[in-house]
Amino acid sequence: ALARQDRHSFRLSGGELIVSSPEGRYVAIANAAKTNVFLDATLTRERLAQMLQCKPSEIYVIEQADRPANQKPNNLQVIQIADMGKAGRQRSDQLKGRIAALAAELEQRHPDLGVIDYKSEGSEHYWFRDNRGSNEFKERSALLTIGTPCPNLASLEADYIALTGKRPGGDEDQQWTDFITDAIDNEFWQSDGRLRAQ
Repeated sequence: ALARQDRHSFRLSGGELIVSSPEGRYVAIANAAKTNVFLDATLTRERLAQMLQCKPSEIYVIEQADRPANQKPNNLQVIQIADMGKAGRQRSDQLKGRIAALAAELEQRHPDLGVIDYKSEGSEHYWFRDNRGSNEFKERSALLTIGTPCPNLASLEADYIALTGKRPGGDEDQQWTDFITDAIDNEFWQSDGRLRAQ
């Protein structure tokens, strides 16, 4: 019976069959409430509408106005270190050495350096947990974020199917590509806010 449902997905992982399907209970709870307040700096009106199965026009958005260019935080500088590749979960020994050298140099300059890396790299603070909703780094003078925080693509695909009822059509499927890009960008945006620059 599940095979005929549009919003279910199936995959094998580590010898286990994983069945993903939408959870209508949370939507029902949200719809039963008189008012809901969702606090998320990266959640768009359109994505929330997909999640709540409503029209985007039914959602009111309140956001902080952008600061004028001359009032941007003067205590925040973002520097991207190029030529490290994606620095993903599968790293060569050479890349691991380069990352360790970079971290050591930054720790010399910023003894209170915060580091976010993948959990699999043994990092105390890691992507998908400490880059969201944490004030751990608010008093730090610098934060080193390592790698491109790409969520598990199979999990993203399950979310995409549950939200849209569509199966991704490969690299040429712009809606699917945008879904992945938004997920990665949102992780970066969340990490940028951890220093709480003024």
